[in-house]
Amino acid sequence: MRDAAHWSPTEALPRGELDALQLRRLQALLVFLWKEKPFYRERLEAAGVRPDTLRRLDDLRAIPFTEKADLLEWEARGLGPPPEQVVRWHQTSGTTGMPIRVGDTREDWYAYGDLSAAALYGMGIRQGDTVLPAFSYGPHIAFWAYIQAVERIGAALVPAGGLTSQARVALLRDYRATVLLCTPSYSLHLHEVAAGMGLDPRR
Repeated sequence: MRDAAHWSPTEALPRGELDALQLRRLQALLVFLWKEKPFYRERLEAAGVRPDTLRRLDDLRAIPFTEKADLLEWEARGLGPPPEQVVRWHQTSGTTGMPIRVGDTREDWYAYGDLSAAALYGMGIRQGDTVLPAFSYGPHIAFWAYIQAVERIGAALVPAGGLTSQARVALLRDYRATVLLCTPSYSLHLHEVAAGMGLDPRR
C-alpha cells in the first residue's frame, strides 16, 4: 500500500529484508538470462559466471557489464522482441556514435513507467501538482517516461514538447505549474528567457 513518502512498500523495507529481496530477484534474473537469452549466456560463460554464481549480493562483482557495443550487437543481430510485441520504439541521442534503438513490449513499458513514477514520487511530486515536462517530442525516452509517470501519480500534465522557450515560459505562468521537468541547464535558460519577457521567475 502506498504511503505519503514511498511509491512502493519495498522502499521502506528494513535493510536486511531489502537485501534478501534484491538477491532473490537477481538470482531469478540470472536464471532467466541463462535459459532464455543465448546472447547474455555467451557473455556470462565468457566471464565464468553460471546461474549458481550469485549466492550473495557481493557476488554481483563477477557479472560483466553490458556496454554500448553489446547493445549495438544485440540490435544488429535482431535479438530484440518480435515486432508484433513492440508497443514503442525509443532510441538514444547518438552523441557518442550510433544511436541505440530499443523496442519496448507492453510489460517493459509498464515497468519503466512504474520506475519513473517512483523516481518522481521520491522527488515530491504528488496528485494536485501541475507538471510541465519541457522535453522535445521525439524518440528519446525521457519525454515519454515522464508523461507516463505523471499520469500514474495522478498529477495534472501540461504538454510542452515542440514549443519555443518563450511559449513554455508562458505555459508555466498561465497554468501556474508547480513542477518543471527538464535538464538543469535548460531550467537556467528558461530563467533568462522569463526575465527577458519581463517576468520575475521567483513569482
